Amino acid sequence: MTDLGTLGGRFGDAAAVNKHGVVVGTSWTASNEERAFVWRDGTMANLGVRPGDSFSLGMALNDRAEALGASGRTSGACWIYRSFVWRDG
Repeated sequence: MTDLGTLGGRFGDAAAVNKHGVVVGTSWTASNEERAFVWRDGTMANLGVRPGDSFSLGMALNDRAEALGASGRTSGACWIYRSFVWRDG
């Protein structure tokens, strides 16, 4: 078992790992923001959000380390999501 850490917040969770040991998931930041991450070789990278959004979720990963996820925001009682693919920045 390996502790992946967080992006500075109290919580984080892994969603997928590929055959190379690269992990994708979601973590809270120190400023209480939910962000998708990719963890590789002991380092967690914050994937950020798409312009206009307030949170992101890391969901899946392939063996080329391409991460899939969603970036979104709330609008009233609705959650608006947009899918993304992340490739090495």
